[in-house]
Amino acid sequence: MSESLLQFPSCPSLAHDRRRPVRRDRRPKRPGRHQALELLAACPDGCTEGLMVANGFTVELLLDLVQAGLTTAHAERMVAGGKVTEVARLGITDEGRRVLATTGGLERPMDFEPWRQEMATRSLVLPEQFEIDENGITHKPTGWKFIPYPGDLINGTVIEGAVGNRLETGEDFRSDDVREMAIRLWLKHLKDTKKIP
Repeated sequence: MSESLLQFPSCPSLAHDRRRPVRRDRRPKRPGRHQALELLAACPDGCTEGLMVANGFTVELLLDLVQAGLTTAHAERMVAGGKVTEVARLGITDEGRRVLATTGGLERPMDFEPWRQEMATRSLVLPEQFEIDENGITHKPTGWKFIPYPGDLINGTVIEGAVGNRLETGEDFRSDDVREMAIRLWLKHLKDTKKIP
């Protein structure tokens, strides 16, 4: 790595010593609109706001995309830490796809390859892999289970089972994927059986 010498004439403590190396800021530039659209286009179910922010996108940018009609946002209920919380899930619109197609792609290439490789090694979590009864919900391949507390259908105990480990069948289910699908299915079950509004 090469280091450059910068001069700060207005800073007396550094101005006298021109040999003192000062490293330039090498942090990558925050991703922009096109990178956000590209990521959302690569995700058929969209992405949560938290995932987008974790990938460097600002909330302001995400709001701009929604207001411009390039993305949609809707609230989803999730159980985290035993509490029901709402999260925003974003998806790309047809207009957003047209913008990507007409602008010729990204402003600055974003490396999605590590993400694609990770996705390729994961096993797909499907609704038919779950068993739901009055005692809770179970992911049959891994043994992951949610057991609600008596009198409280939203909070309960989670038994991780073999989730996160490669199974003898070669399948590898991520805990977050199993948990997210289980939450969706459990809340749908509670609504369908009129146990929650």
